[in-house]
Amino acid sequence: MEKRGILLSGSSGWVGASFYNRLMRRTDVKVKCVGRTVTSDVFWKDLSLDAFKDVDYVYHLAGTTDLWSIRKNERFHNETNIGLSEKIFSLFLYSDAVMFVYMSTVKVMGEGGGKAYTMDDLPRPETVYAKSKLLAEESLNLLWHNFKLDNPSSKKQFVILRPAMIFDTNKRGNLWLLWSWTKFGLPVFYHWLPVKRSMVNLSSLLDFMEQMAGCVNLKSCYFVLDGPLLSLGDILCIMEKEHGKRIKVISMNKYFVRLFSFFDRFLLMGRINWLFKRLETDFIVNFDSVEFIEAHSLHDILKELFCGFNVKDSK
Repeated sequence: MEKRGILLSGSSGWVGASFYNRLMRRTDVKVKCVGRTVTSDVFWKDLSLDAFKDVDYVYHLAGTTDLWSIRKNERFHNETNIGLSEKIFSLFLYSDAVMFVYMSTVKVMGEGGGKAYTMDDLPRPETVYAKSKLLAEESLNLLWHNFKLDNPSSKKQFVILRPAMIFDTNKRGNLWLLWSWTKFGLPVFYHWLPVKRSMVNLSSLLDFMEQMAGCVNLKSCYFVLDGPLLSLGDILCIMEKEHGKRIKVISMNKYFVRLFSFFDRFLLMGRINWLFKRLETDFIVNFDSVEFIEAHSLHDILKELFCGFNVKDSK
């Protein structure tokens, strides 16, 4: 059987590397990686139409992240998230490849709030990172629109993915930080408990990405998340069972909050408040009104996740 060709960007990142490792275990695909090093199959600055030879599917996962150290670096975000995306997508349109998957982020919808996001809501990105991701979406959509006008019978497909908060047992991300915080007996704040976050397990995301290849009539954009939705209080209850001890919960005195914020602002440039905001703000995607993937039970996934943390901690 002839192997299907896959062109993958971002294989050095967390999601990209995980996806690459999964694809390499298959015998029916051949993967070429676009990267920033000359050791990559295709050096990103030398990217040309030749790289798309024998390629059927393109997964563009390369991009910046919302890290503290680069949170305000607009040039860096735009160069990667917009410039590279436009270049690889333009080449895809002239190639024989049939599907292009662009990895965006649910943060294009904003930074969370009291009501759940739906596909009908207008994106309102707040950070430089999220703004660059939305601009990339808009740029690719414009290129796609013009291409379809000139090639109405084309069988090509273009799909945007907006994953919710991604988590896994690799000791990265907000859940790992919270697990480590509670493991050492440090308290959590009472106002964190009702906070709700839409999340997706890395395996769920990779499952969906892998299953997309060969599908027809895909939607133009997907929110990707697991269900059902849990509050932070629900997650802490699961943590308590895995820890084998009760997690301390405290309320913050308003004067202490002011004093804490003052020192954080002048000594740490607001970094602690920036981290806390990630745990203090609802970020919900409405299940009833969007196209979404509910791959697994989030409760069961989290039990396995925290069990996995325990196994790694004991080594």
